[in-house]
Amino acid sequence: MRSSSVGEDGVGICSFPTANISLLKEGEDEVFTRGQIYSIILEVELPESPQNQNLGMFMVKLDLYNHVGRTIASASRSAILHFKSMLLRILDTFVFSPFLLFGWMEQRQSLFVELFTKYHDDSYNPAIGAVIQIMSKKIDLYSTKLHIQAQFTGYRYILFHWPVFSAMFGISFNFFALTFICGLSWYQFGSRNVSQLDLMKEKKHKNKEQHRQKVQAKRDREQEPMLGSGRMVPDLVGLQDMDGDETELLSTDRTDVSIPECDTALRQRRMMIL
Repeated sequence: MRSSSVGEDGVGICSFPTANISLLKEGEDEVFTRGQIYSIILEVELPESPQNQNLGMFMVKLDLYNHVGRTIASASRSAILHFKSMLLRILDTFVFSPFLLFGWMEQRQSLFVELFTKYHDDSYNPAIGAVIQIMSKKIDLYSTKLHIQAQFTGYRYILFHWPVFSAMFGISFNFFALTFICGLSWYQFGSRNVSQLDLMKEKKHKNKEQHRQKVQAKRDREQEPMLGSGRMVPDLVGLQDMDGDETELLSTDRTDVSIPECDTALRQRRMMIL
């Protein structure tokens, strides 16, 4: 805050306390986000002096200007120091006197004056600075602060006001989502592999069955001429010689050969091989 010299009567100042602040940061052209609504609040810190107690109500004015210094938005609000009776001030001073003596506390009040409730900046004519003026020449001030708060809605409101909870919820949600996707993918590929293995086994079994049926059909076709002549087709019993060739010995279904003769023939064939 800045002001002129003391007034003619020696009480107060000859002009209103005024402050000119820039809203831009280094390397930026705009301070307000496009399409975002803001609330602008001025915090005024005042001592509980007799002059402020007798001051009554005063006005606070805020002007926002653009790059060429033209005012694009203006707001004025009234404010007053919170009332405290004489008895309450005495009790307050007596109770907190140790803290007041050691400088741990001060008899001061902070006033929050909301100048703009829903401020929407023009993206084609943005505000780059503000002029704050307290319209009272007899006010005592400690400090003033300008608060610009974005009014978020939806999930952005939760992210801004509860960042820790939002971070924990987001990490947990992503973890369970990825776990579910991985489990579902593993189940799908695993079941597909099992089904393919079952199909391969079934196909192999089917091929073996078809091969067996073909062999049986071939044997049946070979037996048809012999069945027509009334003779029984024998199932040959064979042995393998040293060269790996199978040699026919005799038929197990022949009716004209006795069991001793079969045994004798098998022994002779074994002796010949040895």
